[in-house]
Amino acid sequence: VPDALCELAQAVLASPRLAAQLNSAQRKALIAKLLQKRSWADCAQLLNLAGRRQVEALLREAVRCITMKHPHNPA
Repeated sequence: VPDALCELAQAVLASPRLAAQLNSAQRKALIAKLLQKRSWADCAQLLNLAGRRQVEALLREAVRCITMKHPHNPA
């Protein structure tokens, strides 16, 4: 998992305002995969998903949710 995604997860979860924009499953996925470094199988089981593809989709959805609402404005 790229370091940038781990940093994004830390920033989002440290901010109650940003964390509130994600649903419970999205927050759990960020914590389990990006911060706790759990296996794809463990994450899928925790989230009651079929497997890695579904966990990846949930993580993409979470990242999209955050980046769409807070786009980066390069200087």
